[in-house]
Amino acid sequence: MAQGRLVNTTQEQRAPLSGPRQQYHTLQETIDRLATELSRRGQQQKRVVARFMQDILPLEHQYLQAVYDKTSRLLAFAGKKSLSQRDRAALFLWLDEELEELFYHPFNDRLDLDALRQQLSALSDIPENSPADGDIDDFRQELRDIFGSDNGLSDDDLFRMMNNPDIIFDTMRPRPENTTESNDEDFFDDARFFDEHEPAPVDVPDIALKSAEITRMYKKLASQLHPDREPDPIKKAYRHDLMVTLSKARQTNDIWTLIEMFREHVDPDYAFSDTALPAINALLQRHIEALQHELADITDLHTLPGIIWDKLGGKTDKAINNRFKKHASALLRMTEEQNQQHATLRSLKVLRQYLIPWREELERKSVFEFY
Repeated sequence: MAQGRLVNTTQEQRAPLSGPRQQYHTLQETIDRLATELSRRGQQQKRVVARFMQDILPLEHQYLQAVYDKTSRLLAFAGKKSLSQRDRAALFLWLDEELEELFYHPFNDRLDLDALRQQLSALSDIPENSPADGDIDDFRQELRDIFGSDNGLSDDDLFRMMNNPDIIFDTMRPRPENTTESNDEDFFDDARFFDEHEPAPVDVPDIALKSAEITRMYKKLASQLHPDREPDPIKKAYRHDLMVTLSKARQTNDIWTLIEMFREHVDPDYAFSDTALPAINALLQRHIEALQHELADITDLHTLPGIIWDKLGGKTDKAINNRFKKHASALLRMTEEQNQQHATLRSLKVLRQYLIPWREELERKSVFEFY
């Protein structure tokens, strides 16, 4: 096959395909399939997120406000001197659960969390009963089991941590050595947050970036898309945008965009020369991996859209509708429960009734167990 020219696709179809050329077609079909799937699932996720924002988010805010109001009421009881040590421990076990939900909920932006922090700070001024030496020793051993060391902390330091579990991980977290300032790259370079078996990026030989064939593709596109050839003002503006995209692709060596534009606007069945195919195939393989990562991002639970999709998404509209209906009903039910508890929590007598299951929980695990 002659090099340095556009290949006759009709002749190519009549001849048996070489290994690299067969691979090219297979990779291209995979890309088309992944791109279609990515577009479909992305649009579906956008619809689910938009529906969530309109129909569910107000219910989430109502529920969180109800939890907030009840928690504020519970914090007011925590400072009562007539509350027994056992009941106080049970109350704080309950509070830990409520505060964790409020402080870490993704939709807590409308809550006055500073007011809760002030209530917690005021409680820290209440004299605490000194813990038994055995309690401190047990807590020290827990730190050693979890973190591998107690960092040489004093008993007083441990006591403060026992009374304020929020500072445990900040206190025990290893400090970076030989660094003067934090660097965001340190976070992204941490292998714990990524797949250790993630495949290495595929190197694309320089031939894919510098070949005469790619240059001719660019010139052919530029000639066909140039806006000066279009009299219609709307189409002229569209061609201008295409030329901007084309120029940017050339400047950044974005060969994939050049290939896609050539397939769309010049020849959808264009075949590369045998010389260029190995590099082009490497490029296509790398693009497949990028599309696969984008598909995985749709369900990434570290993102808000991923969380919403995991909770309310589905394969069919019927499945999605059922999930929305169930979640809305659950939020309304939980909000009513929180409001009822808030309305009835007006005396220590009532509080002690609510604390019964929490006292039972204390019997099953240590007050200072943290997670």
